[in-house]
Amino acid sequence: MVTSPFGIKEVPHLKVPVTLQDLRDHVYSYHEDLFFKRQIGLIPGVKSTPDSEVITTDNVLEVNSMRGEEVEIFGLLSTLDDEVKSSSAAILIPGSHTQIAYVQDQKITDLISTMSGELFHAISNHTIISASIEKDIFECDKSMVQKAFKMLMQYGFNKTVYLINTMQVFHVADTRAKTSFLEGAIFGGDIICLEQYLQNKWRGINYVIIYANRTIAEIYNALLEIACLGLKVKVVEKTKQSDFAVKGFFEIIKD
Repeated sequence: MVTSPFGIKEVPHLKVPVTLQDLRDHVYSYHEDLFFKRQIGLIPGVKSTPDSEVITTDNVLEVNSMRGEEVEIFGLLSTLDDEVKSSSAAILIPGSHTQIAYVQDQKITDLISTMSGELFHAISNHTIISASIEKDIFECDKSMVQKAFKMLMQYGFNKTVYLINTMQVFHVADTRAKTSFLEGAIFGGDIICLEQYLQNKWRGINYVIIYANRTIAEIYNALLEIACLGLKVKVVEKTKQSDFAVKGFFEIIKD
């Protein structure tokens, strides 16, 4: 987020579609006086906006933005086989702000931005169910993830999340199960959103590529399975050894 208003220097987003070459061409040169005391290059983020460029309450749904994930995306793309590279794909990167990028011909064509991670943090720390769940689990309960998604589809988010409190009061599930249920309810919203985009905007997608740590990837995989979107799912596990932010940076600075 160094190019955000809260970072080192605000740099305007590039509007989709964005290629690797576009990022190379728009690296912002900035002399940082406080820490680095030298000229540094700042990579701009990526945004999607309506064609009109005038944002209103009627078209605000079309506005999405990312800063940093675009570098990870191009790093990830550089490692994929030719079949996947040549396909149209939705690349899903969970985080405090979860991003889903529509990538076509190795070009970021559109975005979906949500606040799944922030929502999980807020609910797990500052609500009545905070004592019922763990902040981190190393293995999800797939059945509870999918059960939450079904509840979400039928009864909405508010009722679904409240059921975790009911489970706690009546001792009907362990902590891992309740945590998985919450994650299914929150992350399930991302899948509902993706489904709407697939139906109305994003045509011809063949793959969903999940770039996340193992547990989070399992959760999204379980949600995609029950959503039956008819897409091939490829999981790329995020580890300290597979840091595509670094890989993407090197791709950008290539001659």
